[in-house]
This record gives sequence, structure tokens and C-alpha cells, in this order.
Amino acid sequence: MIAHKEIVRLVRLLENSQLGLIELGHNGRKIRLTKYPKKDQWPAPNPLKKTGAATDLTESKRQANKNFILRSTLIGLVYSVSVATGEFIKKGQILCLVKSLGLDYEIVSPTDGRVKTIFISETEIIDYDKPLFEIETEDNSPAEK
Repeated sequence: MIAHKEIVRLVRLLENSQLGLIELGHNGRKIRLTKYPKKDQWPAPNPLKKTGAATDLTESKRQANKNFILRSTLIGLVYSVSVATGEFIKKGQILCLVKSLGLDYEIVSPTDGRVKTIFISETEIIDYDKPLFEIETEDNSPAEK
């Protein structure tokens, strides 16, 4: 069992750090401490869109050079990245999996193109509006909304 003093020390450590999550295990017992922004610091929620069987939880932002920056619309833990830099992808293809509030979310591509940059890695905790992927498109049409 983890001593109360140790838990208080971990809470203070979490509060004063850039970390968003601390998880410890000892003798078959686990403790998870998660830091969330204060309610007045949360950005306005974006409506979720359904695209086929997957839920599209990404927002695309257009750049002048025909690239999309896919940004997170949730706070969570990236536990799988399914694509590599330079890989050609199709609209609706799963790019990564994110766990948030105990649920698993599929982040899917809003357009056909090539993965130019991957801004995240597995086991990374992502915040709202964090860039996830840069996708180079083959045409000038923005991703469908």
C-alpha cells in the first residue's frame, strides 16, 4: 500500500510539473493521478463528426502549401501510431489511436495524401489543439467537413 505522505508528494509533483499523468503500480495495486486544466481554461468543444465506422476527432487547418495540419480535439494518451512519415494515405484511414476518459478514439485522415510530418509518438499525452500530423494533399481541395 502506498503511504498517504507519498501520495501527497506525488500530487504536488504533478501540480508543479508539465506532466499530465502519473501512474504507479506496487504489489498488484495501482494509483493513477491525472491533471486536467481548470474549467475556465478549457477551449470551447468542437462537434464530433462521424465518417463511416470511425469517429473523426481531428480538425484540419489549411496551409498555403497544400498541407493540412491535423489537430487534436481531445486530451488523451496516444497508444498507437498507424502510419509512417512519407506513407501515402486515403481519406478515412486510421492514423492513430488515442485513449481519453477511458474510451478509445480513432483519429482518421480527412483527405487523401502523404504523411509529411508526424508530431506525436506512442505513449505521449496530447492536449487539445495539439498538432498531430501534417498531410500533403494532391490537390487544392480542403478536407471535407
